[in-house]
Amino acid sequence: MKNFWLIAALILLLVAGCVSIETVTGRDFDSAKVPQIQIAKTTQSEILTMFGEPESRGIISGDIAWRYEYQMTRSTGTLKPEEQQIKPFVTEKTLTITFKEGVVKHYTFFEK
Repeated sequence: MKNFWLIAALILLLVAGCVSIETVTGRDFDSAKVPQIQIAKTTQSEILTMFGEPESRGIISGDIAWRYEYQMTRSTGTLKPEEQQIKPFVTEKTLTITFKEGVVKHYTFFEK
């Protein structure tokens, strides 16, 4: 019975010609907490508590670096020949933090 409703819903979408596609890269993080980061005060442990595990870790100019990344793209529109139009909507956030001796040395934040 589940398959019947799934197939019926797919057929309805195809007939209507509507499209909605969503792709996500990374893990969302609370950008409202970024202003709480204090250079030379906030520790790696506090950053983990605020944002969780980083997407990547590395070394920048000899300092430990963590990077948090999130991107969500949602495209919606119609496939009807007379109205064919797809509109993308993108949310993107990147936070890069460098640490010296376990404390924030520098950070950059980008949000779109």
